[in-house]
Amino acid sequence: SIRFKTKNSKIYDLTIKLINLKSKYIISSKKTGLNKVLKFPNLYLIKGVSGAGKSSLLETMIGFKNTESGCIEYDLKAEKIMEFRDSIAYASQYPILIEGSVEENITLARKNDIDQKLLFETALKSGCFPKNILDSVLDPNNLSKDNENLINSFLQKKVGRNGEFLSGGERKRVSIARAIYSMRPILIFDEPTSGLDDKFEKYLVKSFISLSKTRLIIISTHSKEFKIRKINNIYL
Repeated sequence: SIRFKTKNSKIYDLTIKLINLKSKYIISSKKTGLNKVLKFPNLYLIKGVSGAGKSSLLETMIGFKNTESGCIEYDLKAEKIMEFRDSIAYASQYPILIEGSVEENITLARKNDIDQKLLFETALKSGCFPKNILDSVLDPNNLSKDNENLINSFLQKKVGRNGEFLSGGERKRVSIARAIYSMRPILIFDEPTSGLDDKFEKYLVKSFISLSKTRLIIISTHSKEFKIRKINNIYL
């Protein structure tokens, strides 16, 4: 189950506690239960073999699946519990895209308040641009006008029904961009770099590490690119 504690403070001053969490979907939780405190801002990796329940843990944390016992406690330190729903952005392994442009899919959560500068910055952070200019955008301070135009053109690209006009990697990066653009304090990603080539994987890992300075980021992953010592791991 999910429960809440609230305090009169900013929603960004928050913690998530896994308390004796047990679930039939999470292998390692069956005997002892999971106990972990996740603090904002930070980056947490959920690791384990295939079938261990990494995706299930993420889905349990956001209320898609129930626990057998124990709970997940959100200390929002906010005035209203309803703010919980607006505090999390989730990108699954299997992105759901609407028929329209890349931009329309990225800005879905804030479509009535589109910030073009934020949109462009999000495209850079999420790798939402043509693959052939990846090397050129590694230093965003030295972007050429041509590459800026190519990124803006990519944002206007039609995705087709269920993203049929995009590659699998492009669909995944659009989903990542949607979460980042939402500006929500908690970002949850399920295998965000799986299926991407090595260059894009390394690029996104750097972005996630940078974003974790201002967000609480939780990622299930098999990636070996997360090499900094300060990352917190949850092993299943």
